[in-house]
Amino acid sequence: MVTHDPSLTERTSRTVVISDGELINETVAKCFVNLSHHELLDLTHNLESFSFDPGSNILAQDQTVDYLYLIVSGEVEISLLDPKGKHRVITSLKADQFFGEIELTGSGRSIANVSASA
Repeated sequence: MVTHDPSLTERTSRTVVISDGELINETVAKCFVNLSHHELLDLTHNLESFSFDPGSNILAQDQTVDYLYLIVSGEVEISLLDPKGKHRVITSLKADQFFGEIELTGSGRSIANVSASA
């Protein structure tokens, strides 16, 4: 069903965004709600897909960051090394969240370790 009626959209479990006759990636639409449809469509066209097994490292602390990572499914753990060299989890991120933005707008180097957890 296609509708612009807010009373109907409140009862749906999934919203699909279409711009210029093309589907916008759902994760992009959820992560960047303040962007215009044109900007969302540009992002959708420029996505690269990566898959990580649970336990695998995505980024190491102080590694160069080249991407903004959007989580489509699963979960990642963000950790820092303590003075004894052990990883201490500081937070977890789930689907429809993202990471890497701080590094891309700052030094370009990862401020933490990121690993796939589920």
